[in-house]
Amino acid sequence: MEALAQVLSCSVCLELFTPPVLVLSCAHNFCKKCLEKILISQNCSHVNGQFSCPMCRKIIPLRGRGIIGLPRNILVESILEKYKYELENVHAKEQDQLSQICEEHGERMNLVCLTDDKPICSICKLFGEHESHNVAKLSEVYSERKKRLIKDLDWVNQQSEHAEQAKKVQ
Repeated sequence: MEALAQVLSCSVCLELFTPPVLVLSCAHNFCKKCLEKILISQNCSHVNGQFSCPMCRKIIPLRGRGIIGLPRNILVESILEKYKYELENVHAKEQDQLSQICEEHGERMNLVCLTDDKPICSICKLFGEHESHNVAKLSEVYSERKKRLIKDLDWVNQQSEHAEQAKKVQ
């Protein structure tokens, strides 16, 4: 997840992009607020001015519309929205799993019944309805699912990069 967060971060503020995300002609993305600060720092106050990209130093002309004329990167914004949503879900589930107590036995649920795909306590496995079911440690199942999510998000990121490259070619 850290690698994806790094890709979805602005190289100026080093935080996750704050929409609107603007894409320069050199294909680098920045928060609109960060680009406004760059324009101020480079004394580019005229709508027909030009400034250099903070990443590659390519000269970017504003072409009479100022920063408003720079295109938004809707794809990055939608990936960012999905990433934030998934991150919130992961944190919420993590907190739920850490605080879950078995209602039947009052024990902390530290196992997952693989048959029913639900968290259980060790007493449920030893003496309860899950006695004959396959189980795994909750932390191991969580780690595996987290790895799968990271892999899926990396795939989405690669698709985004391919789309950006295809957009450049056109």
